[in-house]
Amino acid sequence: MSEVPQLRIENLTVGYPQKTSGHWNIVQAGLNAEIHSGKMIGLLGGNGVGKSTLMRSLLKMQPIVKGQVFLNGKDLAMIAHQALAKEISVVLTDKISTPFLTVEELIFSGRSPHTNWWGRHSQADVDIVDRIVEKLGIGHILQQPITDLSDGQKQLALIGRALAQDTPIIFLDEPAAHLDVPNKIVIFSILRELAATGKTILISSHELDLSLQFCDEILLLHKEKSSAFGMPEEMVLSGEFAAFFEKKEVTFNAESGRFEAPLVLNKAIQLVNFSALEQKWLQQALAKTGVGINPNVQEKVEKIGDDYVFNKVIYRRLSDLVNAVGKDLI
Repeated sequence: MSEVPQLRIENLTVGYPQKTSGHWNIVQAGLNAEIHSGKMIGLLGGNGVGKSTLMRSLLKMQPIVKGQVFLNGKDLAMIAHQALAKEISVVLTDKISTPFLTVEELIFSGRSPHTNWWGRHSQADVDIVDRIVEKLGIGHILQQPITDLSDGQKQLALIGRALAQDTPIIFLDEPAAHLDVPNKIVIFSILRELAATGKTILISSHELDLSLQFCDEILLLHKEKSSAFGMPEEMVLSGEFAAFFEKKEVTFNAESGRFEAPLVLNKAIQLVNFSALEQKWLQQALAKTGVGINPNVQEKVEKIGDDYVFNKVIYRRLSDLVNAVGKDLI
């Protein structure tokens, strides 16, 4: 017997009611996906395709227009909000309703579904929060108000609250937005580690390259195309991923896993005695000047020791070499 998916989406239609007419504004229809425990799932698509709307619908924060969602085989419509809070925790992009909480108070608020009638925290609650603080490395900011945190620190604090809720599933709505690249990677790495412990992670994001690197499966949403769900590597190899984000003058490089805007190359040059890494970065620098790489042309740049030789002139700096090549081959 096959394993029951932790979360199953069947022919789902989501949207939001128009303020004037009350009619539904449909943003996605016919969504299907089976999500199993311990997986990190990326929810990807452009602005306005319904990523946040889908997430809110799965959290019962707004009605489902059509279709069904099953949580551990049980119809989501039959699950009470209190029970759902013990299954799914969430990190949304909304402003924190009580911004003057300290980081410690915010994280402890995640224990609310598990506290007694008086709302008191047990020693077990304290131990859980202590482990989370240590895991996230945020002990030094515990007593700081949320308002004093950087964007990266705030995201870690919100993830801490979600972890304190101790649910098997965590939803995150663009947790890496507004963060610098190193902090984006930190967030994705932490989520990957959580998935490895058995947590199921559903993350909406615009970080396509990081999603390809860290997610087990991705759900692609588009305004005009049918949704697609599957292993990102399969989607890349089949061309489905590139086609989904196809845009004029933008191409997806399946080797690098990056979207690129091809530069116009008017001339070519041969590179001699360069390592693969050096050639990669010199090729990128030369492309900006309209020069490509071709091993069959006569014009060449040769590396001798730490120096670069072009047209019998020795260059010590890569920038000087690139400028010389670009001007000479115009």
